[in-house]
Amino acid sequence: AQCCGGDVAEYLVPPLTDAEVEETIAVFGELAVLGANPRSRELLRRPVVVDLLVRSGITGTPLSDADAMEQVWAGLVCRHGRSDRGTPHARQLALLSLADLALRGGDPLDVMTRIDPAALDGLLRDGLLQTSPDDPFKIGPEFAHDEVRRYSVARLLLAGGDPASTLAAVGVPRWSLGSARLACQALLAAPGTPANLAHGRLA
Repeated sequence: AQCCGGDVAEYLVPPLTDAEVEETIAVFGELAVLGANPRSRELLRRPVVVDLLVRSGITGTPLSDADAMEQVWAGLVCRHGRSDRGTPHARQLALLSLADLALRGGDPLDVMTRIDPAALDGLLRDGLLQTSPDDPFKIGPEFAHDEVRRYSVARLLLAGGDPASTLAAVGVPRWSLGSARLACQALLAAPGTPANLAHGRLA
């Protein structure tokens, strides 16, 4: 508002309607199982999630955002174990490094020199990363869109073992809320183990 000298209007983009979801399922038959389940059907109301699920070669029936993240990570990031566009490990580290850079800041040149070039090229070719359309001098690529960043930051928070402390240490940027919610969803849905007790997570 200060930059434009006036009010900023809010423009809400509604989720896909039932009719639009049915149109989507008619084009992408592999989504029919998701469409038949009331919980997983909600995932199909967001075109960006539909795109990621289809391109990941969906194999299960994700019921939540966290489930969808796991499907996309396994199929599109790790490519079901294939290494022709960078190893799964290197591809994961590349996205987590960029997530850490987005969350904490730092020297982008230092971060980019430590990322495996084959993994970086593969992620660009797979549409998970892109060169900046606005800054020709930017060092390294950026996330292709916010959903990939949301997944990557959520995985980074989960890997750290204490999402709340990690977020508090970086000042909890507002854009990280979606990733925080996703990380919490994954933590609370995880099965109880001696190292990850259910009552501890709920506390």
